[in-house]
Amino acid sequence: MENAVSIINSKEKNSLSPQEIIFSLNTSSSGAYFTTDVGQHQMWAAQFLNVLPRHWLSSAGLGTMGYGLPAAIGAQVAHPDSTVVCISGDASFQMNLQELATISQYKLPIKIIIINNKWQGMVRQWQQAFYGQRYSHSNMECGSPNFQVLASAFGIDSRMLDNRDSIDDVLKICFDTQGPFLIDCQVTEDENCYPMVAPGKSNSQMIGVHKQTRSLNMNLVSSEDKLTNNIG
Repeated sequence: MENAVSIINSKEKNSLSPQEIIFSLNTSSSGAYFTTDVGQHQMWAAQFLNVLPRHWLSSAGLGTMGYGLPAAIGAQVAHPDSTVVCISGDASFQMNLQELATISQYKLPIKIIIINNKWQGMVRQWQQAFYGQRYSHSNMECGSPNFQVLASAFGIDSRMLDNRDSIDDVLKICFDTQGPFLIDCQVTEDENCYPMVAPGKSNSQMIGVHKQTRSLNMNLVSSEDKLTNNIG
């Protein structure tokens, strides 16, 4: 895990970083098909997973919360002998959690990784960054189900992951299990996802990008503008 030093949350020694969990999937699920829902977990999955060609299923910028679980079902039916991993958030997962019945009925061995920060994470991040920390309808803690109890109700094995020391052990149990499996990852609640583009800004003005990289991007944009003007 030495290569993941830069993505470990340093506020508490044993706090659980969402990035580290997703990074760890590279070892546990090499060659898997990955699906995502929408939000911070989607961005981190795109950043930290090593995915084979045609093994990535995501709604990208369409913002379709709830996409991940049905997409995983389709991928598993199409590739019954392959590993399929659905990475979701605690909010997105609740959009289509009834599909656990389909997974249970057809005994589909899908591995479900819930990045549970008790928020609609991307909404919270925007409210924090651009709306003076006025959090409106983005906290999911009150009223959210116990995901382990929920999985059990559908006859699906599960574990809670709430500290760094257990990452490898819990992932091993998950991927050694023949049937479906759900992991409720209790991650750091206020972790933000970067880079991001602020409202009204261009991609050359991303927040969270190294100044040298930003300067290079701006120079490239400037060069393209000059070339366009000369052609015109």
